Amino acid sequence: MTIQRLATIVGAALLALLTPAAPAHADGRSADGRYDCGRGHLVDYGDYYNLSGWNCLGSGSSQVTVRIFFGDAQGTHFCESVFSWPGRQNLAGGRCSSATEAAE
Repeated sequence: MTIQRLATIVGAALLALLTPAAPAHADGRSADGRYDCGRGHLVDYGDYYNLSGWNCLGSGSSQVTVRIFFGDAQGTHFCESVFSWPGRQNLAGGRCSSATEAAE
């Protein structure tokens, strides 16, 4: 086995070990994507809310976990759908719930 091949195998194994799994929720849902946003705002509709985020990095469009660091939406959220504007680092999340509520 060459050193290059061994390094590739070790690198792949480390990446697999260090990559966090998508969080599972109490009702069996699991996140297919994740965003981290600097700021956020939510509009509450009772059973769910819609979420806006700014200065976001991540990916995913369905079953997405969104972390907001500042603003009235600060915390971790689970959204059924997310639309992110390419190149603008903003997102809109639909039918969201608190990740802490989903875990209870």
